[in-house]
Amino acid sequence: MSRARYLLFFSAVLLLLLAWAKYALAQANCAPRDFIAMRLATGYGEALQSRGYINETQILEIYVAQDTGTWTVLTVQSNGNACVLTSGQHFVTLPPEPKGIDG
Repeated sequence: MSRARYLLFFSAVLLLLLAWAKYALAQANCAPRDFIAMRLATGYGEALQSRGYINETQILEIYVAQDTGTWTVLTVQSNGNACVLTSGQHFVTLPPEPKGIDG
């Protein structure tokens, strides 16, 4: 095999591997919403704290463990699948601000 063909073949294989890795990593954070919610509850003690509308096909959900302060943010698709956007520690629920105070 000539050097040019070898480089072309190697480049094509490398591109395919990179595309596959990107796809696999993207899928690693997504699963059916009920499955993720169950794992957050059993693994971290997190429960649904808040929910907000993003658009016609997505909502945002925030799960929190009140005793440990861990939290996870999901986007939920209209097809029932959800993806973990981010997670962290030290979640604090703030009391509402008194009326008449500008932030």
